[in-house]
Amino acid sequence: MARKPEFILTLFFVLFGWATSAYSQSLSEKIDSLMNYCYQNNMFNGSVLVALDNEVLYQQGFGYCNSEQTSEITSTTSFYLASVSKQFTSIGIMILKKKGKLTYSDTITKFFPNLPDFANIITIKHLLTHTSGIPDYFRFIDKPGLTNQDVLDFVMNVDSLSFTPEEQYSYSNSGYVLLSLIIEKVSEMTYAEFLDENVFTPLAMTSTLAYEVSTPKIENRAIGYTSSGELDDYNILTTGDGGLFSTVEDLYKWDRALYTEKLVPQEMIEEAFSEIKLTNGSVSNYGYGWRVQRDSTTNRVQHSGGLAGFRTIISRDLDSKFVCILLTNHGNQVDLIQTVENLRAITFVTK
Repeated sequence: MARKPEFILTLFFVLFGWATSAYSQSLSEKIDSLMNYCYQNNMFNGSVLVALDNEVLYQQGFGYCNSEQTSEITSTTSFYLASVSKQFTSIGIMILKKKGKLTYSDTITKFFPNLPDFANIITIKHLLTHTSGIPDYFRFIDKPGLTNQDVLDFVMNVDSLSFTPEEQYSYSNSGYVLLSLIIEKVSEMTYAEFLDENVFTPLAMTSTLAYEVSTPKIENRAIGYTSSGELDDYNILTTGDGGLFSTVEDLYKWDRALYTEKLVPQEMIEEAFSEIKLTNGSVSNYGYGWRVQRDSTTNRVQHSGGLAGFRTIISRDLDSKFVCILLTNHGNQVDLIQTVENLRAITFVTK
């Protein structure tokens, strides 16, 4: 159930009361006060991690993984990431580019020669930036067990693009499924195998994996529910646009690695964090798997996700190395973007 704007504003003023007047509390205690308030008022059920400049300020779990309340959520509980997965698809493409296996300017007919003629003008970069014009399959297909092949079949039967590539920005999960398939074709590995070998293992992300038909049971996994408590668990098998399960602890390892060159050179990461100028003269604030906010006072990248009962977000301030990661399993209990802003305000008012 969506929260009323006045409720969010009330929470925001409560937050500032904690941040400015509770001098006797440590920063972690102030964050804990906010998160406990959210949990006790049925606004948050999940894991949270907040860090600043290589110091973890707070990590905690709230609530339960299942309706039977037999397994408490901790910072090691695994959640379906939904669209937060897209940044891992983009790093997979970047790794293949670093290895000389592809370029961003490659057209997708190189990998899918049987696609309709419109594919001749769509590049990998268009898929990464949601500027391809390929319709989002989510608006047309809704069935349990949906696979990448189902999405490819959908694209094969698209009559025409929604717009000329790079003319507009339009979020398309279809494009990221195609990127997953490209990773598989170029690497000759499954998407899950490629990410495990090239990303998760090098970063010691031992609790992160891509869910597919052959995936074993996921340990310490949160089950998805609606905000009213009805079962609403993840039930499709696509990768690229989603498909990953992870924990706040593993995502923190990922966040820190992006300040290094463990995976790709920093100039490639910087390009991924850049806005895109469209041919219609406007600017899109979406890079390669990240939403970008950059101006005179802000240098931030973030991405949220939501499917079934899962809502997720990772938000990174690049100059201060602030990161906030929230993973939840009870539907629209809380506005995660507003919660991130509240946690950011607590952190920087206190600091």
